[in-house]
Amino acid sequence: MKKYLIISVFFFNVIINSFAQQNAPFEWEFDDDYKKTRIFIHAFVNYDFSPSWQIEWEKNLFKRNGLKTDFGSTTVKDLYNEIELVMNVDIGKDWWFRSSFYRDQSQYKDENEEYNYMGFERRIYRNLSIYSLCNTYYDKEEIDIDLGFSIMDSTSEKYCRIALSYDDFLYDEKNQKGGKVTEEPLGVNWAIRYSINKLWIFTQGKYTNCSEIEYNNPDLSPEIYLLQHQINNLVAKMYYFFKRNCFSELRIRHYHFFEKELYYQTEFSYSYLNEIYDISCKYQHQLNSKISIRPVLHYIIQNAVANGYQTYDFKRRELIPSIIMEYSLSNSAWEFGVVWSKYRLDYDDINDLDDYETLNSDIKYMIRWTYNFSKNAWLQFSISHVPEIEGFGGGNLHYMMFF
Repeated sequence: MKKYLIISVFFFNVIINSFAQQNAPFEWEFDDDYKKTRIFIHAFVNYDFSPSWQIEWEKNLFKRNGLKTDFGSTTVKDLYNEIELVMNVDIGKDWWFRSSFYRDQSQYKDENEEYNYMGFERRIYRNLSIYSLCNTYYDKEEIDIDLGFSIMDSTSEKYCRIALSYDDFLYDEKNQKGGKVTEEPLGVNWAIRYSINKLWIFTQGKYTNCSEIEYNNPDLSPEIYLLQHQINNLVAKMYYFFKRNCFSELRIRHYHFFEKELYYQTEFSYSYLNEIYDISCKYQHQLNSKISIRPVLHYIIQNAVANGYQTYDFKRRELIPSIIMEYSLSNSAWEFGVVWSKYRLDYDDINDLDDYETLNSDIKYMIRWTYNFSKNAWLQFSISHVPEIEGFGGGNLHYMMFF
């Protein structure tokens, strides 16, 4: 009898949740269909920029104007894309105009990341400067502001830039929902590049505390009464150069997303946390004047937890070793790579019969072609395929230029 009672309660919950999902005041967009998609082998490996490209970008990040783009197929309907544009203009008398536009639309991120900072920097003493940047949006309540200081060497290739950030600082005055900020989204935005002999260190990111907004006017906001939100991104790298074209790289990337919404209809309230770590090491070795080899190892850790409207716990552990061989010509290069992925997935959902735990592996082959237009512009196109997955594996386009 007890067994049948448990089964009845389970199916009752399934029916109630199914009905709630059809009548929810929002679209649940955080579940990335974890069981059916193979996302990390794309975004973290063959869609990643060449280490030599990244080094060049980091060196010129606050020295020159630059554009970097990355487009690639992740599913039949989805296109991974990353666009970054920086402007560094010396306007005279120790003043600079600084601007940075960034857009990242990735499967593994829960929101499309986009910003457009612009502002001015003023040298106040030798290599010490102060700057103020504003992140503009059409919706004024989403405008952010940064105030920081910068220390650079004479080449602008070594730098330490740290800013205090205040996101959505006009929210109370400009939002149309009657919302009041009770926990301010204050944080730190930084970019640091420094060297000690053959060792180079680079880190960039933003950390902001969890913001909280209360909606106390049921006429303006008849559904939701509390919102908490937090997104943090950071990357830290360490390069060691044995020779000019022979170096190793250790990198850690961290992505943190949290959102909590409380509704007057409590069955729609939810909280969602998604945390991802990408730990990688690379080694590039020049065999001769034309051939180089690059082994790469990634380890991915993901924990995604949802409570309330959706309730599940997802864990992913993934080891991705790969090896890439490059053959260089005068103005172009060919690369051939093999990527192997060993992953473990563990998905638990109290309202889903489809709980699973999977231990599996995939292998992916790729070929790349790079063309150097000049010393300031590079284009790379690649195609790749996983034999175990039906259909074409996808193409990828990288472009980087300085001007």
